[in-house]
Amino acid sequence: MLLAATGAHARASMAVGSAHDEATNDGRALLDTSTTPNSAGSFEMLPFTAKAVSLSMVSIPRTRKYVQGWRRVNSMWTLMAGNIDLDTGVTTGYAPGIAIGCSGPIMMEDGAPLYVGGEFGNSGKKPANVDARSLITRYDAATGKYTAMGKLSVPRWYPTALRLNDGKVLVVGGTANADKGPVYNVSELWDSSNPTAATLPVPHPTGFAATMGLNYYPFMALLPNREILWWGNRGGSITTGDFPFTKIMDLPPLPDSYGPWHTMYPYTATVVLHALRPDADGAYNTFSFTIFGGQNPKKVNPNTPACDKSARMDFTYCGPTKSDICIVNSAGGGSWQIETMPDRRLLADAIVLPNERIFVHGGARTGFAGVTARGLKAGNGAPVSFAYDPSKAQGNRYQTTEPVIVMRSYHSTACLDITGKIFSSGCDECNLPMPAGYEGKIQLNPTGDAGEFRLTMGTPAEIKSADRPVITSAPDVIRRGDRFQVRYTYSGAAITGVALTTPCASTHSINMNQRVVILPFTVDTATNTITVTAPPAAQHGVAPRGEYTLWLLGDEVGEFGRTYSQGRWITLQEAAM
Repeated sequence: MLLAATGAHARASMAVGSAHDEATNDGRALLDTSTTPNSAGSFEMLPFTAKAVSLSMVSIPRTRKYVQGWRRVNSMWTLMAGNIDLDTGVTTGYAPGIAIGCSGPIMMEDGAPLYVGGEFGNSGKKPANVDARSLITRYDAATGKYTAMGKLSVPRWYPTALRLNDGKVLVVGGTANADKGPVYNVSELWDSSNPTAATLPVPHPTGFAATMGLNYYPFMALLPNREILWWGNRGGSITTGDFPFTKIMDLPPLPDSYGPWHTMYPYTATVVLHALRPDADGAYNTFSFTIFGGQNPKKVNPNTPACDKSARMDFTYCGPTKSDICIVNSAGGGSWQIETMPDRRLLADAIVLPNERIFVHGGARTGFAGVTARGLKAGNGAPVSFAYDPSKAQGNRYQTTEPVIVMRSYHSTACLDITGKIFSSGCDECNLPMPAGYEGKIQLNPTGDAGEFRLTMGTPAEIKSADRPVITSAPDVIRRGDRFQVRYTYSGAAITGVALTTPCASTHSINMNQRVVILPFTVDTATNTITVTAPPAAQHGVAPRGEYTLWLLGDEVGEFGRTYSQGRWITLQEAAM
């Protein structure tokens, strides 16, 4: 059932689910999954450690290298960046020259990390790291240098950045003063092709503005027809994808059945756009997003239980020309699909796997986000992670993993590695207590300090011991709408899918560069050749130009979804003229 569309684009009516509030402290014991049968994933400790805490982490295309951003621990602290090479085990920590902590990291079309905003610089007349709050900074992986490319109209600490297909970057949220405001009533648009030009002011759409709160790290997503999804705390909007970003519709706010939970910093949920999949005709006419967790701001303390709910909304293009947007009603009749998670969660990372499942990793069970010298703000870490299968029926989508070995809370990150595993690093509040029942399964920080430098790798169950497809050849460059060939080997029954994923650019529970696109394909089993159709030229919002990783999907592995290959780097370019 669809909500009716009106006008050139749909404006969704507000649909409210069953009205009941969940008390913040309901006395329920936190979930013990220390002996989880049929676990959705397992974890291992890497034999080397980082030199910096991964407040942010960006993967460098065509390598297994990651660049880290850290915070200014105090006014004299200079070590605010680092590098991790998973192939060699070499890690570094250094002063980047620009205070990139607390910025919005994304990746440009050429594969260069870009940091929008940041934090205060070091003290002194010649600081090792200059104030980055008003800067747009580019990192060159070949030289290791950070260069200020442009300026924002106002200082922004905790902003979100969204790269559009034309190279422009929409910068939303953030503030001048950490945890103090002011709250800005406009965003801004930066043009990478004219980097020193003044940015353009962008008014906020009304539904987003009404609920965005402090507007720290809002969730932003580019939709298939280049519209933009804005989510701020308990409500949001969809706008057009070009300046001045005209409002198309306001989203129904979170219903009473979600409870009192807020979703943006410091009550941080993790929010994610699902994998985009084509219809039978190759058009991408549906999209979904899900919010995992959050916190109730009322009288919150380090031991206040976090949210145990997720909220999902599905959309479809509708109308005679499929240019309108309709919300797909849930089985219960409301706009939102509210589900109970296996455990309470905030400060997690949501990683969309090549097979469309979503790995919800890390985070805390209680408290709220932030750093303090007087103990923990999030008092209890999460000992297990979740896997969420969007293809399953509502109420039957969650599975839990084995213990995570290293619990990670505020200022940690997790990324999909080209091996198909989940690489996890960082945490600035990780002198966490041992969860009851996890003795011998969780390894606490051996230094007893808040900073976490150990590195872990998570293996989803569907690739742990399954036969996986192997890509033997694929093009380095593909163009929109073209067909290209991939050679493979696979001992399983059949190739069941082809996917593209973007390199990771993650901070504060939001991967600002995350995108998974399922591609149409045919298989010639006689020659082990797959003919794949690249993202369509008519829908630039499906996959912006730039660096991607190509994956092949194989058979279902028990109850854990389809196995998948290791990734192979590929560049998406515009259609040939």
